[in-house]
Amino acid sequence: MGMNSLQALYESLRDGSNRIMVEPELAKKAMIPLQRMLDFAAQHRMRVTGKA
Repeated sequence: MGMNSLQALYESLRDGSNRIMVEPELAKKAMIPLQRMLDFAAQHRMRVTGKA
């Protein structure tokens, strides 16, 4: 975390660089709360944008 900075964040978002790689099992577990948030938004007719 100490290497994070606003400049590094800006460059990552601008260039699409600095991927974060996670183990498949962790990714599977991480998708559960993300899916819950998307389901909540859909149930409440909230607009969801972006790509993953």
